[in-house]
Amino acid sequence: MVARPRRPLVSLEAQLQQLTLFSDLDADQENLEQLGPIIKSLDEARQQDAFLRHLKNFVREKDREIEAVCDANHSEFVAAVDKLLKVRSGTVTLKHRIGELNEDVQAGGSSLGNKKRQLLETQRTAAGVNDAIASLQTCLRVLDMANRVDGLIGDKKYFAALRSMQELEAVHLRGLLHHEFAKHMMEGIPQMRGQVKAAVTREMKEWLFEVREKSRTVGQLALEAMENRQKRWRVKAQRDPLLRLAKVNSAIELVVNERTEHNFVDNDKVSIDFRPLYQCIHIYDALDLREELQTSYQQDRRAQANLLLNQGLTFDAANPQFPALLEEMVGFFLVEHHVIQTTPAGFREEAEVDDLWDTMCTRVVDIVSLALRDCNDTKVYVSAKASVQTFIQTLEGYSFPVAKLNALLLTLFERYAHLLRDRFSSDFQQAMRETQHQPMVVSNAEELQKVLSVCWLKPGDDALLCQSGFPLSLPFSQTYPLCCMDMRNLVDQYYVFSDGLSFSQNHREIDEILQKSLDELLIQQVSTGIRRSLDNTAAINLSQIAQIVVNAEHFHLACVELENLLAALRAPHGRGGKLQLDASKHFVATLRIAEDKINVAFAAKLDQFLGLAEYDLAPAAGTAAQAQHSGWLQDTVDWLRTMMESVLVLLPPSVKAKVYSAAYAHLSNSLLDRQVLDASPHATLPGLQTVLVDIEYLTLRAAEDSVPLTAFHPTRQLLDVIVLDKVAEYTMLLQTGKLPGGEWKWSAVEPRKLVQVLEKLARGRGGAVTEEGLRRQREREALVRVLGTVGMRRS
Repeated sequence: MVARPRRPLVSLEAQLQQLTLFSDLDADQENLEQLGPIIKSLDEARQQDAFLRHLKNFVREKDREIEAVCDANHSEFVAAVDKLLKVRSGTVTLKHRIGELNEDVQAGGSSLGNKKRQLLETQRTAAGVNDAIASLQTCLRVLDMANRVDGLIGDKKYFAALRSMQELEAVHLRGLLHHEFAKHMMEGIPQMRGQVKAAVTREMKEWLFEVREKSRTVGQLALEAMENRQKRWRVKAQRDPLLRLAKVNSAIELVVNERTEHNFVDNDKVSIDFRPLYQCIHIYDALDLREELQTSYQQDRRAQANLLLNQGLTFDAANPQFPALLEEMVGFFLVEHHVIQTTPAGFREEAEVDDLWDTMCTRVVDIVSLALRDCNDTKVYVSAKASVQTFIQTLEGYSFPVAKLNALLLTLFERYAHLLRDRFSSDFQQAMRETQHQPMVVSNAEELQKVLSVCWLKPGDDALLCQSGFPLSLPFSQTYPLCCMDMRNLVDQYYVFSDGLSFSQNHREIDEILQKSLDELLIQQVSTGIRRSLDNTAAINLSQIAQIVVNAEHFHLACVELENLLAALRAPHGRGGKLQLDASKHFVATLRIAEDKINVAFAAKLDQFLGLAEYDLAPAAGTAAQAQHSGWLQDTVDWLRTMMESVLVLLPPSVKAKVYSAAYAHLSNSLLDRQVLDASPHATLPGLQTVLVDIEYLTLRAAEDSVPLTAFHPTRQLLDVIVLDKVAEYTMLLQTGKLPGGEWKWSAVEPRKLVQVLEKLARGRGGAVTEEGLRRQREREALVRVLGTVGMRRS
């Protein structure tokens, strides 16, 4: 047992005085409660024995004092003794009581000490337990947070998981690094971040696959919306001519047309949730890995784009793949446009998307060109053009450049034009082969209306034809309405194909392609075919040539009307002005060739009549000039008129006038050339007057046939110069600078022929020298000199 530490000694004298003060000798009962503190202090000081000895000494001293006092006061002494005895008795009792209390205090103090030691030990244990509990609670919070991170990852709350990991790393684990599990958790946080990164990346990959699956629906909806928009605008443009110059996506269209905003990536039919992408961007930004995500996203999207174009492409009507491809592309780039607009700045660069777009456009052009390389079906080209045009207008509205696709449209148009040209070329060839160069006959009004609905006629001709009876012989052959119908169909199909094309810079090329096609068909197939028929003289007669002339004139009229039609069709598109067809000039030349063929045929027949003519250009002296025209001329004119009213009845009046003029001019010139210049070496004035009588007769008959007198001027003026004795005047006019063919009195006279006639007159009849002959010789020589001088001046 550990010794109790000694307390400082107390003053026994003071304790005794205190005891004395507390003692009440008059009290009937002992005041033990006041003795407790004294006894306790003596016990703690372990001075019980010393106190008792001191008390005994005090008692002896007091006894002596009492004895001393008693000696004087015995009674008081006795009383004091009695009191002292009582005190002593009380003291003894008190002593026993103090001993008992001491024992009780000793026992209580020992128990209290044990309990106190147990309490201290318990307190130390409790403090350790509390520390352990606090540590465990901290560790449990860390472990709970770690488990919560796993739960957040499992619940796809990745950013919250990253925040929790950051809190773990920066706050909670810092004070627990002396624990092994904390070190292990600290080392595992990068791996947990990797799990978050892998999870969001996996979700983004799944989202990319979903986008690929839904892109076609997105593109389909966008293309359908554009088609509806085109239809609405077409209706408005038809109602208001001022709107025809504007195209879809133009500023005017955007203002006038009530544009309905569509969200093609989020609607009733398809919905693309972009949250996986946004979440992935957010997580990668939190991990400071934006560039890695950008690279991965770009590679994935480029791979998807390449996958779209690596599929085979056919334009089979039973399995159309081209529209599906365009739908995929539209959906692809609408998603890209949405990503650019909604993701943080810099994530999806517009330059990267434009580069991808440019690459895909180039490949689309290549695969379309390859797929259509051997295609000869115009319907396929029309369908492809419509799909490409809608595709262009759809993405043009999202500011994607479409120059290459416009070039593809022009290529399709050129190929389509070539196919149309080949197809109509076959139709034209068939029509030209089957033509008989005979007038077309219609049996009833219905057939007539069908013909009139496709043919171009002069104003009023259709009304005259409708007033005629049936069966009706039309002025042109069956070839003409067939070719007119083909030309109208060709033009309609051209402009239907080119309708809505937005590349205005290529309108000139479109017009040139159409012009080239029409010229090629009309020139090579029709006009050249007519010329080949004219060259085959043995296979056609004069009536067929006349029909060819009529057909050629109608084809020339068709060219003129076709130019007007093209101007009318081009005007609504802002491309005013006429489109000049070379075929028009070619048909004019063909018409001249046909007219020349008639003229040649007439000239051959007229030459036969001229072969019957007999003229005596040097009659005997005194013989009067013939007063009546030659009889063969009457037959010739009658034949000529009969031919014009029967075989050539279908010729247009203008052509008839030309044929008449050419025939009369041929007769007039042939009378001079064959009967005057070539028939005889001699001539006299009466003989020439006989020829002049026939010329005057022809002039009268020509006037009846509305032939201009200019056809007779070369012969008539030459004979008049001689008969009227105006050779000197004519020579003087030449000498003054007048030239043949000018605007003067004898301008139609050919000086060379006049010289020849003067030479014949100079010889006279039988070569006899006469005064008249000498005069004519002088006139001839003067004329030759003047002609020589004029020729020198002209040279």
